[in-house]
Amino acid sequence: PDLAVQPLQNFATYLRSKLTKGMVVAIASETTTIVQLEAVRSLFRGTGTRVRPIATLLRDSRALKSEAEIRDHERAATIADEALAVARRKAAVGMTEAQVARLIDNEMYERGAERPAFDTIVAFSEQAATPHHVVSRARTLRKADLVLVDMGAVYNGAHSDMSRTFLPDRATQEQCAVWEAVVQSQVAGVKTVSAGIEAGQVDDVCRRVLRDRDLEDLFTHATGHGVGLEIHEYPTVSNDSPHVLQSGMIVTVEPGVYVPKKFGVRIEDMLLVTASGSRVLTRTPIRPEPFLLR
Repeated sequence: PDLAVQPLQNFATYLRSKLTKGMVVAIASETTTIVQLEAVRSLFRGTGTRVRPIATLLRDSRALKSEAEIRDHERAATIADEALAVARRKAAVGMTEAQVARLIDNEMYERGAERPAFDTIVAFSEQAATPHHVVSRARTLRKADLVLVDMGAVYNGAHSDMSRTFLPDRATQEQCAVWEAVVQSQVAGVKTVSAGIEAGQVDDVCRRVLRDRDLEDLFTHATGHGVGLEIHEYPTVSNDSPHVLQSGMIVTVEPGVYVPKKFGVRIEDMLLVTASGSRVLTRTPIRPEPFLLR
């Protein structure tokens, strides 16, 4: 009853008909261009109506999830977990990265996902050295490959986000050492997440673990981000982040190490921030095991 849909050409006339002197028009300025904002302001000049940007208000409100929203994020995470497990049983040597990614996406759809949360990343060995790799239709899976998967599902608008890196049976000493370092970094970051903690502290803890192993220079992106109706939302979990974590936020912790032209390792979980710490919503086990389950 409080929602009205109007043709765009009637926008100005409709707004003027609904306003009285002294009213405030709220604008989601983060998604409004300067030209659009100025056009709205010009409509009400001299009318006593004020235009108030509310991007920060909306951002803060969206960051704190309701119980219903948390349930949707949990379901989105479960869909991703289950889809990855099944895809690992169906995948086979000789499949391309694109084919494995499509297999994962199809399994998410089968479990009720509206869509993948983003373009699913599947990267084999040297391909994983690029953090935001685009899947190849040519590179095929070999038994000796390290496999990095970054994926998520959307359920009722709520997104999930998870990364796992799988080691081959005969992983090199370097692959094992980097994998173990990234896991320890991620575990330390997860343990740090709690209401009242600055997001930058989480980033610092993760980097410190890698710094002690002379790997920090190969960690080339932020440690994490908020997740909600979009895949990247407030708060940012980075070394210069001024944001303070609050109970009800959902964030990721995803340190990674990328060895040029050789391989990359990223481990990522999605967490619900609580007063006493956090609850991990993504449940796929973190183990030094091969990608293929058959």
